[in-house]
Amino acid sequence: MSKPKAPETAPPSAEADRKSGVEALKSGVAANGFENVVEFTKDNVAAYKKSTSAAGKGLETLNAEMQTYSKQLIEGSIEATRAIMESSSFYEAIELQTHFVKSALEAYANQLTKISELSTAMARDSLVPIQERVDAFVEAVQREH
Repeated sequence: MSKPKAPETAPPSAEADRKSGVEALKSGVAANGFENVVEFTKDNVAAYKKSTSAAGKGLETLNAEMQTYSKQLIEGSIEATRAIMESSSFYEAIELQTHFVKSALEAYANQLTKISELSTAMARDSLVPIQERVDAFVEAVQREH
């Protein structure tokens, strides 16, 4: 199998690209562009650090909230069990159990709302630095064109 022959001369657009690249190097545009890319990358890394820090703090808050809820749930269950065991009649035990289930379901619904709000805040806070970098990129691209 023979190799295809390379063209003797570069196409006009390739030659023009080469010349503009050489001119950019001579005028320092390429060096400035490289410095801009380095600076932009540094800013991206800083934004990533801010984002992960915000996410970490949000996860810590969620963890603390879940621990508090779990502790309250266990304590409530123990109290309800004691009250039911100490009840003087079957009907009183049923009434206590019904009250416990109702309050436990209300607490669960409230906890779901709180966790949802905390999760939303965590996502929002951790995405702000990334969104700022996306906006900076879009602005830089629009400025160049």
